[in-house]
Amino acid sequence: MLGHCRYKDDVYDRLWFPVQTPTTNLVTVETKLTTDVLSNNDYKPPPVVMRTAVRPASDNGSLVLSWKPKDTTSGYYVYMHFFEVDSTVHIPRQFSIDLNGIPWLKAENLPVNKALTAFATAALKGVELKLTIAPTNISTFPPLLNAVEIYIEKPLQQLYTQLEDGTYKPTRSYFYSG
Repeated sequence: MLGHCRYKDDVYDRLWFPVQTPTTNLVTVETKLTTDVLSNNDYKPPPVVMRTAVRPASDNGSLVLSWKPKDTTSGYYVYMHFFEVDSTVHIPRQFSIDLNGIPWLKAENLPVNKALTAFATAALKGVELKLTIAPTNISTFPPLLNAVEIYIEKPLQQLYTQLEDGTYKPTRSYFYSG
C-alpha cells in the first residue's frame, strides 16, 4: 500500500490510500474520462479515484476484500464505488456481493456512464470480515471495483450529554382553543 493522499476535487476531503494490484489474478482497467460522470452520485468519489478499477483476470472470477479487525467489538461501515471504465463493454456487468458467505447485495447491474455505490446500512462486525464481489450466472463480464471507503465505528468513552437532555417533562398542562 502506498501513502495516503487527498484530491482537490474531493468535496468531502477524504484520505485515499492507493493500492497497487497485489497479485497476477487481478487486472487494472483505466478510462480517460475526466468529467463529473465519474462521480455523479451522492457520495461523490473524486473522478481521479474512479478512473481506475480492478477486476479479476478470469471472466468468471471474483474480487475478495477481507480483513481481521484488531478490535472485534468495533463496527465497520463500508462503501464500495463502481464505475464502468472499460469502453468496450456495452452490456452492463452484473454482480452480487456476499459478506462472510451470506448474500449482502443481490444481483446488481453496473450502469453505463453512472457511478454506483454499495454500502452497509449497519456496522459490520466479526472476527473476520470477507466481502466477495462475484459475477452472476448471466453476467458476461467479471465484476470490477474502483474504490472502497471503510470507516471504523468508535464508541465514545464518555457521554458528552446527560441522558436526561432532550427529555421533555411537562410540569403543567396547557390547552389552547382558537
